[in-house]
Amino acid sequence: MSLPHLSVICPYFNHLDEVQAQIERWSKIDRVYLDKIEFILVDDCSEEFRQLDPCGLTLRQFRIDTDKKWNQAGARNLGFMQARGEWSLVFDIDLLLTDEAIPEIINGIPSLNPIYMYFLAIRDLWNYLENRPAAYCPSAHLVRTDRFRIMGMYDEDFVGHYGYEDTFVQFTWIMNGGKLILLGKPYFFDRLLDFHTEGSDRDLTHNGELLITKRQTISDLPEPRRVSPKNLLRFDWHEVSAD
Repeated sequence: MSLPHLSVICPYFNHLDEVQAQIERWSKIDRVYLDKIEFILVDDCSEEFRQLDPCGLTLRQFRIDTDKKWNQAGARNLGFMQARGEWSLVFDIDLLLTDEAIPEIINGIPSLNPIYMYFLAIRDLWNYLENRPAAYCPSAHLVRTDRFRIMGMYDEDFVGHYGYEDTFVQFTWIMNGGKLILLGKPYFFDRLLDFHTEGSDRDLTHNGELLITKRQTISDLPEPRRVSPKNLLRFDWHEVSAD
């Protein structure tokens, strides 16, 4: 079996019907492109377990068995560690891919630069923290898989509290010699779908202070700086199904 060109990584928590609906939507992508993609879904210890119908996709499903609050960093790390694609696209399950997104990415892979972390234009997103429109979602990006494993990965010190794991992974990517770039055309995502985690503490104070401390510590290191998060995958997990 040939390796996929692209791994699509999506963590999720609860909302299983909506996750299944996303799979069904992905299955309608032209088979020419689907044959070059694997989809990796990471169930971050949802309250209900369900093995999802792959709908004909190359779909791999992983289940985190340790219940940890705000474990986005760990769930994304698990997806990246399992990815077999040359490039990996990670985004939260509540983002809606446009019809143009996957063909644009697959066709553009030969011209992508592995030092870039690519952010993808979104049609309709509002930044509530800064009260302005947003051009892209910071939790969604496209990277060269092997480089991200060496020069990226999410810092799981941010797990347990809300926010800033995306900000920090961008910072460490730059500190390790990478660059950030926005792919502004076409729109890769339409909008956020209307489902999210209810009743969770979204206080940014703890992780905001952690971000400041970590950035300062790294900035004080002598050149050349090489930053790699330690002790990844701090939880039990298993693969639900394999193709």
